[in-house]
Amino acid sequence: MNDSRQSPLTRSSERVTKLIGAATIGMALWVSVSVYNILQPDICAAVTVYPNWCWFVGGLFLAPILFKTKSRWMTLISIGLWFVFLIGFADTPLSIWRELLDTTDSEWVAARKDQQALRVISLNCSKQSILALKQKIPDLILE
Repeated sequence: MNDSRQSPLTRSSERVTKLIGAATIGMALWVSVSVYNILQPDICAAVTVYPNWCWFVGGLFLAPILFKTKSRWMTLISIGLWFVFLIGFADTPLSIWRELLDTTDSEWVAARKDQQALRVISLNCSKQSILALKQKIPDLILE
């Protein structure tokens, strides 16, 4: 049926149906992935195969559907919940901020000066990458 021939009530009910559907899918995904990350049951081990930022991106893909239904507040709530999920469960953003801010633990720095701390870096990579790691001043690099 053409949109110009539909009654305002029909268009409104379609919009509500889309809103409820997208919000339900988004919230169900958010709740289930959050519960899986909190409880970490063995039966849901497949969920942890993907990094948490993948679930974050998947959740954000639902936001345009909510935005299309002209429900701005529901879109903002959905995006906000996914950012809370990312901050709460993904370790990558925290390590990025730690690297950008170059925060170092003062106790560790003091222990290193007293030669009571050891920085060990272990990774499987090329010789060029190992040479780049020397900027971090590790005590031991395991290849």
